[in-house]
Amino acid sequence: MTVKLVGSTSGSVSLQAPASTTGGAHRVLTLPDVDGTVATTTTAGKILQVVEGSTTTTVSTTSAGYIDTGLSQAITPLQTGSQILVIVSQHVGFERYSTSNGASLKLFQDSTVIYDPPQLYENYLYVGGGFMSLKLRAHLTYKHAHGKTAGTSTTYKIQGAMQQATNTADLRFQGNGMRSSIVLMEIAS
Repeated sequence: MTVKLVGSTSGSVSLQAPASTTGGAHRVLTLPDVDGTVATTTTAGKILQVVEGSTTTTVSTTSAGYIDTGLSQAITPLQTGSQILVIVSQHVGFERYSTSNGASLKLFQDSTVIYDPPQLYENYLYVGGGFMSLKLRAHLTYKHAHGKTAGTSTTYKIQGAMQQATNTADLRFQGNGMRSSIVLMEIAS
C-alpha cells in the first residue's frame, strides 16, 4: 500500500510499505511530535555505523621490523565517499638490557599504509644502564576518506615495531592478556 502526500504547489512524497513483513508482523513508523525535518544518510557529519574489534592474544617479537599486532577490524561502508574515523587503543610492552628502547605503530587500510610515523620511537623511554621495561597503552586516532564503493568491505589493522632489537630486546602486544581495541566510525560526507 502506498500513501501519497501531495505538495501545496507541486510535487509529492510517497510512503510505500514492503510487500510483506517477517512473520506478517505489523510495523509502525512514529514521527516525532516536533517541528523539523527527518535526517537521512546523506546528512554530512551523521554517524552511519560504528564497529569495534578487540584482542587479548599476546603477540611478541625479538626482531627488528614491523609485525602485525593482532588488532584488526573490517567495515563495509554504507555510503560511497564517506569518511572513516579510526580510534585505536593498543597495549604495548618493550624491554631491553643496558640501554634505551622505543616502539611505534603503523595503521593500514587493507595493504595500504595510511599512517606511518616519522620515527621508530613514537613512544620512547631512555634508561642509562641496566634493565629497562615499559608497558603502556598507545592511542591513535585517524580520519580519512576510505575510497571504497558502498558495500565493499575494507579492513583496518595495526602493525608495530621497536626501535632497537639488540641487547635482549623484546616487544609485546597484549602482554599478559591485556586488551587492545579498534573502533571504526563511518561518517557521512
